[in-house]
Order: sequence, then C-alpha cells, then structure tokens
Amino acid sequence: MDIPVQAWSRLADDQFSEQAKLIGIITAQGAVLEAEIETLFSILIGARYNQAKIIYYAMMSLPPRLNIIQSLISDNYSGNEELKNSWKVLRRSIDSATGERNRCVHAIWAENPQTHALQRRNTHSNGNYERRRIDMSTEDLTKISTDLAVVAGQVNQFSVYLQSKPLSPSPNI
Repeated sequence: MDIPVQAWSRLADDQFSEQAKLIGIITAQGAVLEAEIETLFSILIGARYNQAKIIYYAMMSLPPRLNIIQSLISDNYSGNEELKNSWKVLRRSIDSATGERNRCVHAIWAENPQTHALQRRNTHSNGNYERRRIDMSTEDLTKISTDLAVVAGQVNQFSVYLQSKPLSPSPNI
C-alpha cells in the first residue's frame, strides 16, 4: 500500500515568517517570565540571587518550583490572607501563560492543507497523548506573547509588593 507523502510548509517558509518571529518572541517572553519567578523565589528564601538559582534549578520543572513558592508564601505570610489570595490568582495566570508557551514551543508547525493557515500540532499535553491541530493566526500568537509579558510584569509587581510586607512570626519549635 502506497501512502501519499504530504509536503508541509514549515516556519522557515517566507509565507510564515511573521508567525515564526512571534514564536521566537513567545520563547523569549517565557524566559523573561521564568526570570521573574526566579527573582520571586530568591526573595522568599532570603538568599542571594545566584544562590537561589542553584536551588531553584535543582527542581527540574516549573510546577514543583511554583509549589515551593506557594508553600513559602503560605508559611512566610500565614496571617496575610490578601497576599495569599493575590498569589493564588497570579499562580493561575502563570499556569495559563506558561501552558500556552509550552504548547507553542513544543508544537510541530505545519500548513493546514485545507485552509493554508499555519497550524499548531500538539501530540501530547500533561503526559496524555492527544492529537490537537489548531490554526494559529498572527493575532493568536501576538496575544500569547502579550499575555506572557503581562504575567511577567505581574510577577515583578508581586515581588516588589512582597518586599514591603512583614513576615509572619515563626513558631517556636
């Protein structure tokens, strides 16, 4: 049985150069967000930034890092419900923005044979096999990039805000 080979246009094709640029920007904005999260982590553990990075990157992925940050916030600011609630809202924004970033960075990009639009093809999500194919416009990619930048700014603002708040008293052990 002969199976026809489909030639897909990839990101290197001129017709998709703007989308390719935006995927690069999404990757860069993801790195900025990660740097802001690193800074937040260093503030919470009270270590110099370079020392904090050693500990931060000993954890292999973002979810456990965010879980540690959540635990540190809960412990360091146990009496400050407003701050803890602000973190919960921010955490949801981080999870959403980094999820979109991951779906873009880890996708196979091809031309949709029917619409000739650029298509993001993801084969797995959160360890589950799936076949999702989504046409992605320049506007879609711009929104993802903008969302990452906004969330990075929010993490920065949260870090600044955190430094102005007193720590909860430590329990005597």
